Amino acid sequence: IYYLWARKNCRLHCGFCQKSCKDDPNANCALYNATALCDPNGIYYGWARRNCTAYCGLCQGTTTSLQPTVITSSQPSYPSEVCKDTLNCRVYHAAMICVTNGIYYPWSLKHCPAYCGYCQAPTRIVPCSDKLTNCDEYPPDLCTNELYRLWREDNCRKFCGICSGIDTVIDYSSVVG
Repeated sequence: IYYLWARKNCRLHCGFCQKSCKDDPNANCALYNATALCDPNGIYYGWARRNCTAYCGLCQGTTTSLQPTVITSSQPSYPSEVCKDTLNCRVYHAAMICVTNGIYYPWSLKHCPAYCGYCQAPTRIVPCSDKLTNCDEYPPDLCTNELYRLWREDNCRKFCGICSGIDTVIDYSSVVG
């Protein structure tokens, strides 16, 4: 469960490095979100294995010259009355786009500030109710098929058991990395 974290934060201690393990200097690996870039099941993993082996902790053996990478960034805060998403940002994985030092940060700042928790009041109350009165008339896989996830979250929350009769408070700041 802590494998990716350990590979990123404890490479030397956990034995994930070797003396000749280096990142391609042209790859600028530290500019990317390690969770997205270094995920063995992710779409960037092949590129990361070739270009960011040290950053992703993909090295073999040990080294004595590993230096930590420090990235600092400030997270802006918009007044909640003007903080609105320009897209349906829920279709994107927050762990990929809502990372202040990640490659998608400028894009998410422009298009998904509310979803990513860049607002002063990063919470939203979602009522535990169905917008539609006929949720029971839809196909049986309405509540289980991933293709219908966003639709059921918008229209049949209670029927599909997404909530248990209690309004949900979503804290978007908890999804920001």
